[in-house]
Amino acid sequence: MTGWPAPVVPLSLISCLSIVGCEAVGPAKTTILLIALGAIALVASGRIMSCPYSKWIIGVMLTLPLLTVLSWSIAAQEVDSQTAALSKYIEDERATVSVVGTAVSEPKPKWSEDGSLQWSFVLKVKDGPLGGKSLRATVPVTQDGQPVRWGEIWRVTGTIDSADSIEEPVFKRYLFHKRASGTLKSTPEEPETHLVMTDPALAYSVSAWTRGNAIAVSQKYLPRDETALLLGITLGDGSLLTQEMVEAFRVTGLAHIVVASGMNVAIVLVAVLAPLIRLGVSRLAQAAVGAPIVVTYVLAAGAQPSILRAGVMAVLTLVLRAAFTRAGLINTIAASAIIILLIDPFAFYEISFQLSYGATIGLALLMPLSETIMSPLLSHRVVARVPNVIKEAATVTLAAQIAVTPMVLHYFGTLAPYSMLANIMAVPPSTIVLVLGLIAPLLAYVPLLPAVFMFAPLYSMVAYMLWVADTVQGIPGADLAIEPVTLGAAMALYVVVAVACLLERRKDRFPSIRILLWLREIPAQTMFIVFLAMIAVTVVLAVATVPDHDELVVEYLDVGQGDAALIIAPSGETVLIDTGPPEGDVGKKLADLGVREVSLLVISHFQRDHAGSLPDVAKTAPVRAALLPYVEGDTAYTEGLRRSSFDGLKDRGTKIVEARIGQRVEMGDLLIEVVDAAEPGEDLNEASVAVMATYKNVNFLFTGDLGIDSLEKMIVRNDMDEATVIKVPHHGSKYSASALFYRELEPALAVISVGCNNGYGHPHRDTLQMLDDISVESVRTDQLGTIRLESDGNTVVVTSKGSTDTCR
Repeated sequence: MTGWPAPVVPLSLISCLSIVGCEAVGPAKTTILLIALGAIALVASGRIMSCPYSKWIIGVMLTLPLLTVLSWSIAAQEVDSQTAALSKYIEDERATVSVVGTAVSEPKPKWSEDGSLQWSFVLKVKDGPLGGKSLRATVPVTQDGQPVRWGEIWRVTGTIDSADSIEEPVFKRYLFHKRASGTLKSTPEEPETHLVMTDPALAYSVSAWTRGNAIAVSQKYLPRDETALLLGITLGDGSLLTQEMVEAFRVTGLAHIVVASGMNVAIVLVAVLAPLIRLGVSRLAQAAVGAPIVVTYVLAAGAQPSILRAGVMAVLTLVLRAAFTRAGLINTIAASAIIILLIDPFAFYEISFQLSYGATIGLALLMPLSETIMSPLLSHRVVARVPNVIKEAATVTLAAQIAVTPMVLHYFGTLAPYSMLANIMAVPPSTIVLVLGLIAPLLAYVPLLPAVFMFAPLYSMVAYMLWVADTVQGIPGADLAIEPVTLGAAMALYVVVAVACLLERRKDRFPSIRILLWLREIPAQTMFIVFLAMIAVTVVLAVATVPDHDELVVEYLDVGQGDAALIIAPSGETVLIDTGPPEGDVGKKLADLGVREVSLLVISHFQRDHAGSLPDVAKTAPVRAALLPYVEGDTAYTEGLRRSSFDGLKDRGTKIVEARIGQRVEMGDLLIEVVDAAEPGEDLNEASVAVMATYKNVNFLFTGDLGIDSLEKMIVRNDMDEATVIKVPHHGSKYSASALFYRELEPALAVISVGCNNGYGHPHRDTLQMLDDISVESVRTDQLGTIRLESDGNTVVVTSKGSTDTCR
């Protein structure tokens, strides 16, 4: 036999469409539609009817999609029944529970509201009051920064909510696709949230032992960052990666390196098969030896979607090589997709699943197109001496990049213009790192073998890869943020790619079509110059997106009942004063404004409405330096927030400075000066750090929650006699400031950062009346939303962006 006996590619496409149909119109209508299409195919296709196997072919093409629909229906019914049971339990009992369960999905790190590291994963409940309901919940867990790993058994005590009670449709759908019937959030006050043990099941035990051994040995011979990257490359374990490392690899298009994928499985498979083939072992024996090893590695790497796909493909390839002369790459890809979707139809909605298959299909189908595009450049005499492995890496990278770019534009709205450069520099050594990284931890236990000789080259190569990511990230325009494209636009891009691929394959049959053939007719030197010109244009366009004018921008962010203000200097440096409460979503607001780094962070005081979103900010945009108040909190929350913020920023390399009166930070023409700071014995509000931002002839005063006495002392101490714009203290409370304070500073504008219909009565009517009586114009975030001020150093222009609340 020479190939597959069934049209696998159409089957996989129909299976995917069946899942979409189940989601859109339900399984019943999807089943009717599939049967109707099968009947039409039988009746209309005389060609198929003339084939002796026509009924068998139609039967298979109809049965597998119907099995996909059945699998989706069973999974959906399981989730719905668990959700209903959980809703009834919460109604009848209480919302706080203690359960024991196994982590059945790859845990994802996240930062909590109080700044501590947490892990979000799906928990399969084994014991406790919900054990009989087979609950799968999304559970963030804190355990002294200890990573949570796939297959571990945890006891979690926290607050439980049913998916039925969640109003956000996107998150509700996310839980459904994760087969989670609700959410279980642990609290720092609960001491019972802890690791029980690793699941004794073989699959989990293999994963736990492999990772534990790799971490223990690697940390013995390598620094922390190099250990984190090594584990990411070998096992796809990113739990030790810092946020800065994750961001650097994302921006440079190297994120696939720290995710266990097909490359890992391929190298493991080659290492196993090469000696067997040399010894002349039969293909059946190769499959018998290779398949268990591949399965073991997939389990050790946590069975993430990308490596699960690669593992299924590898095992299929081994089996089919033993049964057929050739397996056929595209058919093998399609068959692996069918198997995975039959087991878990919700895997179709995993972004990692889509990107993994997209990249693999790109390598299978788009290599000729990539070679046609790259050939003029790679044939240039300047590039001719470059090692072939680098040329191949560039061609492979382009093929994969073409395949996944529409999806990246749709989901993330980002472009990585220098990803090819970074991949050419980093991918070749990553292959060597993968091989040595899998062997070194095992050889470390071999007597009389100095493990340092294995880890010395590993350290050099891993450190080099970190340098590549950091250096390429620093190139202007390395991370271009755009508006995410619609699904229709992404599909249109794929149509363009398909047409280009088709024309490239048919260029010999249709020589008159020169759309791609003309590339071969351009002199290599000209093509090389054009390539350099394209890079130059990209850099110019990227730099052009950075503000290049003499205007200062101050954004008083709409964060609800809280304070957060962003200053963007003409030089492009940024100052963030307070972060607002967790629900203010300041991290996303910074990303929407294109802020990739906070040059200076100022926290007035550690209360929820001023610093609650600090962990989210640190995760979104690295903070270069921070001015923090050091005053003991008056509650467990504020004290915990202060400590966790300090530790979290310090771990990320932020320079932390204790705020003191008189400190000055210069950013070109912008001067940031601390005009008030904590004194011993003051409560949190009176200990607020106040700063004055001065730009040429205008200045902006940020007052935190200072009271009347503190504000008047501040004026005398600093000999202050003017402030163009004042952020009204304490959200405009009754005792926030006196008329004397405003008369002394004579502001042109007072900004009140306040939440709509808050329970504190802010801003107080007496404060508003006082501002009106002394003719100080006031603007409020609850009425205008984010308030944007622009200044040329002499005047201030006010705009607003629309409130997220309705407060008129």
